[in-house]
Amino acid sequence: MIIVEIISQIIIMKIQDYHAIYINLEQDKEKNKRVQQMLNALKIKNTRLDAVYGKNLKDASYRNKLANILDVDKQQMTPEFWLNRSNFKTMCRDQNALYGKIGCYLSHALALKTALDKGLNKVLILEDDFDPLENINQQFTIPQNADIFYLGGSFFHQTNSPVDPRTPHFKIDISKLKMCGTFAYILPSRQKILDTYNVFMSVFNSGKSHDKHKDWRTGEIKLRAQAADFMYINHFQTNGNAYVINPVRIAHKEIGSNIQNNRKKYKIGHFMTDTHKNKLSSYFS
Repeated sequence: MIIVEIISQIIIMKIQDYHAIYINLEQDKEKNKRVQQMLNALKIKNTRLDAVYGKNLKDASYRNKLANILDVDKQQMTPEFWLNRSNFKTMCRDQNALYGKIGCYLSHALALKTALDKGLNKVLILEDDFDPLENINQQFTIPQNADIFYLGGSFFHQTNSPVDPRTPHFKIDISKLKMCGTFAYILPSRQKILDTYNVFMSVFNSGKSHDKHKDWRTGEIKLRAQAADFMYINHFQTNGNAYVINPVRIAHKEIGSNIQNNRKKYKIGHFMTDTHKNKLSSYFS
């Protein structure tokens, strides 16, 4: 049984109920080996997604292949398109770092497309530097109205006491905290996968770009793309229903990121409280 029990519009699940799609660059073979060993040990069905290496968009054959997969115009996969601030919102001036963010964005778009193409009714999206914690096999609950359900991420506290630390999950209120990072999250239904895919693909629509719009989730208007986690922050966390499991089930392992890491600069951590940080250790330590 995939759905174990439904009580008061709360779905009780376990991690093995999800098919995982994990994002991994072709050259990161050791990371791929590590992920395969962990997912097999946890008995989680999975699919590897060949990540987009942003700098390769300079190569015509690479970007044309990607355009065909996503079914978009080839001109919309050129560096000129992605380095245009009307298409991709960023304050980053380092072009190499910017290509990393673009690659991450496109990788998550591909992961969403893969989930839809495979006919999945729900999906666990992972990046290859995720680190399962010792509580990974505990059951958890997902509210039925959830657009996205984070199993881990990078907590960016806006206030000192964002939520009650005893609650099993909480809805994100961006006036209290934001959830950065996209290394471990669940989209709990096929409709939510489609909604998210529409948001990520809307950058390819014609017309004026929008950073916000009342019809943001329809896929019918053009939304300006930005770093993948900020697409979730500025749309789903701000205007939708984004939840975080508490305490987290997955942390982040520092094994060499292919995108710019600003966690130390902005004092962002992977645990909501120091108690959780000190209590929870890696499942595979």
